[in-house]
Amino acid sequence: MPVLGEIMAEPILPKAAVFEAMGYEIFADEVKAFHESKARRRIMCAPARSSKSYSAFPEVVYRALPHRPLLGSLQWLVGTDYPTNKEWQYVWKSLVEERERWTMGGKSIAIEKAQNNPQNGNMLIVIDWGEGKYGRAKAIIEGKSSTNEKALQGEHVTQVVLSEAAEHPARIWDKFLRPRSTWGIFPTTPKPHAEWLHEMVEKGEKDPSLSIESFTYPMYANPFYDMEQFYIEEKMAASRSETGRAADDPYFAEQFLGHWVYYTGMVLPFGSQNIVTLDPAWLDEAQIYVSCDYGYEDACVALFWAMMPSGALLIWGEIYERHLTTFEFVEKIEKKLSGLEDRVVYACGDPKQPQVARYLTDFGLNVVDVNKKAQADRAVGHRRLVDVMSVDPVKEHPMLFVAEDRCPKTVAEWRHLRYKPGMKNEYAEAAFEGEDHSYDAARYFVMTRPAAERERERPDWLREAMQKTREQRHVRNSHHATRGLARWNRTKSSPYRSAL
Repeated sequence: MPVLGEIMAEPILPKAAVFEAMGYEIFADEVKAFHESKARRRIMCAPARSSKSYSAFPEVVYRALPHRPLLGSLQWLVGTDYPTNKEWQYVWKSLVEERERWTMGGKSIAIEKAQNNPQNGNMLIVIDWGEGKYGRAKAIIEGKSSTNEKALQGEHVTQVVLSEAAEHPARIWDKFLRPRSTWGIFPTTPKPHAEWLHEMVEKGEKDPSLSIESFTYPMYANPFYDMEQFYIEEKMAASRSETGRAADDPYFAEQFLGHWVYYTGMVLPFGSQNIVTLDPAWLDEAQIYVSCDYGYEDACVALFWAMMPSGALLIWGEIYERHLTTFEFVEKIEKKLSGLEDRVVYACGDPKQPQVARYLTDFGLNVVDVNKKAQADRAVGHRRLVDVMSVDPVKEHPMLFVAEDRCPKTVAEWRHLRYKPGMKNEYAEAAFEGEDHSYDAARYFVMTRPAAERERERPDWLREAMQKTREQRHVRNSHHATRGLARWNRTKSSPYRSAL
């Protein structure tokens, strides 16, 4: 049976109509150019939070619709791990949670399977479009992880979306995906170690026949981008740069302009958006967790966590001291938890110092049992930590907060943690300048990924505070949204404009 890709076919509906049906809007010329491109490989180099993942998912929905002739399709959305696959989350919301948008012959689309369990790597949507010339036509969309290479073999794929492409090793594309895919989409923030992706960009620019195009999104591609924070970062970058130009600061050029650089500056996207002042009464009902990083000469660090009803993580306490024996360190943890023991869900020890877990168990704490090698994986742990520190596009706030008044050393460490100049491997143990002990303790914890509590009916102090922040930000950024829309309206002849 022919596979879509062997017989070239386009969806029956025009792209403009699909975007209109899903309520998708475009606010920058660069994003419009990406959607209009016919290239087999499309690379979106963009600053953090500039809607690159959000602009990738409509292409997945478009390719999943019925084709002429009626053929099946297979698409893979490949993340660095399953839970942080943002494109999958958008596609799931559009095709499954909002399935009433999609009808064929007056009937809702026939979803044969819909499975969304990132914890088990079970992420699948199957849509039955009916009988065609070559048999039953089904659109299959799967969420994949590049850490599970065996699952990336053996099938021809209509389209691959390589989420945060620069975070993947070169072999994932060259060995597993390039030989098997017809179309490829690469949303990413440029990273210094992703030379393979940078080479693709350069090859596409030199030889158009390769059908590789790259697009650099501006920050206003996201109409709700925090421009006030951008201007603050721009001033800080100018003060750091030897030339006095913000664009010459590597971290700013990468994270805020979407340029390729070879030194990323700050390790974590930690800022004022991650800082809260804790309401002590809230902690009386929260579930509690503990994570550790032990070092006698370096520092002994224990972070005390709580899970908010929204699923966000809160670090509400710390131990950050030197020259403690393992027993003294764990004894301090037990003392910090005095009176809270009945609400401690689990503690996670230092995977490189197993004696810490043994002492925690001796003190009566439940120590989470995870694969120590996976827990210590610097690359995956770093990506998860960065992901929860960044603003969630759906909830409109980060998924990790720190109580500054209770955790001053953690806040100071994360604000000042930098990469060494010229460092190309950001996951090397010697990549940083400065202390990184709270960083390691947090990295170990996010690798355990505790589940969120069920949403409570009572008001949540953080939710109320963030609602006020969102209202203020909406007013502050409204003129930036207008600016993006104005750029969009300038293109009178756009085929999308009539659909909006």
